[in-house]
Amino acid sequence: MQKIIGKKFWMIVVLFLSVNNSCGGALEIWGQDFIKSQSKQFQIIHVFQDAKPFAQAEEWTYGWDILQGKQQMGRLTMNQYRLKNGDLYYYLRYLPEQNSKHPLILSIPINLTDFTYRYVTYPLGYDFAKSQWSETMVGDKDTKLTKESMYIDDVAGSYYLSYIDVFELQDKSVKKERYDLGKALQISDESIFLEFPHIKGTSVEQWGVLSQERLVDWEDPMGTMHLRMADLNRVRKQGQEGIYYFTPSSYYPSSPTSFWFNPAHHIGELFIRTEGARFFDDFGLVSLYKAVRSQNQKGYWWSTPRSNWLMEDYGIDSSFYDTRFSTDAAIFLLKGYDKYQDPVFLDAGKKYGDFLLQFAEDHHYETENQGWLVMDYGHDLRPEVKTHVSLNHLLTEMNFLYHLYILTEDEAYYALARKIKQGVKDTSIHWIKENGDLWYAYMMDGTYGKLDYPVLTLNDLRISQQFFEKLEGERDDDFEMLIQSKENYLKDNNLSLW
Repeated sequence: MQKIIGKKFWMIVVLFLSVNNSCGGALEIWGQDFIKSQSKQFQIIHVFQDAKPFAQAEEWTYGWDILQGKQQMGRLTMNQYRLKNGDLYYYLRYLPEQNSKHPLILSIPINLTDFTYRYVTYPLGYDFAKSQWSETMVGDKDTKLTKESMYIDDVAGSYYLSYIDVFELQDKSVKKERYDLGKALQISDESIFLEFPHIKGTSVEQWGVLSQERLVDWEDPMGTMHLRMADLNRVRKQGQEGIYYFTPSSYYPSSPTSFWFNPAHHIGELFIRTEGARFFDDFGLVSLYKAVRSQNQKGYWWSTPRSNWLMEDYGIDSSFYDTRFSTDAAIFLLKGYDKYQDPVFLDAGKKYGDFLLQFAEDHHYETENQGWLVMDYGHDLRPEVKTHVSLNHLLTEMNFLYHLYILTEDEAYYALARKIKQGVKDTSIHWIKENGDLWYAYMMDGTYGKLDYPVLTLNDLRISQQFFEKLEGERDDDFEMLIQSKENYLKDNNLSLW
């Protein structure tokens, strides 16, 4: 211990995760006492807590001020989801306001004995498509873990534990990873040490999922493939709001190690429809509740960085409305309602649906038979701005509205879905390029342009046909024409259809 806490400008969190109690016993220590101060230099002052009961979990949020005498040193927060199945998700974030030579030591009860662990490796760079699983490692109390996020199994429990991540806080809610400042988990008697850099202007984060049941079936090749490619280690980051992605170079601010919160919750959506890991259900549920939390008052989800090309082309600044990402989040919530029947998911979906009704009313191009092409982007401070219309955005909005109508029987959602369908039908032949591929977007001047995705739009068209069959009893010929044209183009160019 003395060797560790003698380092300057570092904060140490000692994490004890109880594995010897029953689920009920573990729940009793998952409250405010999950964290205890072991530091003589600092005082940890409990300043707030909040609890929200849901159908599938209890959400708890705690906050502590860290003081040295009368000086505010930082704010520590913990977010927990105590899941109905007995598992625990927790997320710790420390925001240092001062540098300090002295460690802040926190503790919470655990005991790792003989265990196995795995993590994702990157022999060909930080690309989830090229990553690999490590060998299955065997550990004990003397094991020195590498600086990676770990899936750990021992006789008493199963855990996902991230390494300690350090981010420089950038503008527009973007954060830059400082992997060089991050720390590996450290095993000690009945504890795991989490050594947090105590550096002003950073966000220090660590999270985990704890279960007394096996979180991952390592014999399931498809499940482990999805888990690896989801990559919650170096390629994607779990944050307070949800998953953070590498920030595109076309966004501001950006760097090779900067991350932004993508509100679509694609990983959570993948997990709730994937078998092979208890972890999928746990993380999927947490993602659903985070989607509800991060929805803004108007009903959509902000994309907080500035898109340089949106700024240049349309004057749209940061914190804009991206119809695709927000609609993906809303579809995720409806799928979550279908699976888990928590009404909070449907309520959030309806809130977005009502916002979309008004946005479409104010931001569309009308086609010859009163169809609507709804614009891709919006901004609260620039409601007059017009943009292009991407076919994939348009189809996703329509598919969401059909799904919402099925759940609510609200005719307003069905009416807008039908207008969008008519808009696609009225323009269907114009979406097809001479080579059979599809155009990406309807432009403001009435032309069609930009390069379509390989299969994203095609899959949206396929989903549309499923809704037509369910609600109207048959597939649509114009949509089928678009599907066939795109599939033939992919076949002719030896490209995958899926």
